[in-house]
Amino acid sequence: MVGKIVIIAHFCACGLYLVSRLSMEVANETESLLTQTNFKKGDWLDKYINCLYFTLITMSTVGYGDITPKNNYEKSYVMVMTMLSSAIFGYVVNTVGSIFLNIA
Repeated sequence: MVGKIVIIAHFCACGLYLVSRLSMEVANETESLLTQTNFKKGDWLDKYINCLYFTLITMSTVGYGDITPKNNYEKSYVMVMTMLSSAIFGYVVNTVGSIFLNIA
């Protein structure tokens, strides 16, 4: 179960980077998650870790607020990602509850 969550977080992090980069290059947005965290200059590992960090914090609904979406494209992506992760969380809780119900 944890492996599936990590895979979903990986794809969401890659999608977040893609949306941020495309919003800057195609839509000519001046502010982006990339400019805020200033990791556009970093190597691929810095970019991946920052996007994965943001994704996991969002998926766990903790939301520290140190990295935030800056334009409407990123905000829209994060809204969909939050709804998806909430649905997955509900599914996991339901599955665990069913397992305990079948044991008893």
